[in-house]
Amino acid sequence: LTPLHWDQASGQLELEVHCSSGTYIRSIARDLGDMLGCGGSLASLRRTQALGFREDQAKPLPEPEQPERLPEPLSPLLALSHLPQRLLSVAEQMDWRCGRRIAVQPGPGDAVIVCNPDGTIAGIGHRDDGQLKPKVVFNAVG
Repeated sequence: LTPLHWDQASGQLELEVHCSSGTYIRSIARDLGDMLGCGGSLASLRRTQALGFREDQAKPLPEPEQPERLPEPLSPLLALSHLPQRLLSVAEQMDWRCGRRIAVQPGPGDAVIVCNPDGTIAGIGHRDDGQLKPKVVFNAVG
């Protein structure tokens, strides 16, 4: 919890909270109010980061008079940036698309993001005894 602003006249406190998913922010406000002996509730709630995306990456929606001008979508790799990546060679790309296992170096975690030679996402695999077993394959063949 980081206090950002205290307005004594209104009795409102602005906080920044870094938390994991499943945290009940309204409960934090209630508990703070109980500890202070004054009661507590939320006047507003603003999510600035979720699922690997930050508020500064948000794209504005088009104006109603220009619905054909949609913003470019964000890469799913941004949301998965906490996972290790395995870049496929050109030769491995077809094996992956056909659902075959590929070699992988030992590393942290089980899930690995698999990327095509051009850097686009090819899928998600799971480490299994020195091999990367396809779990999700984009643009699969066969």
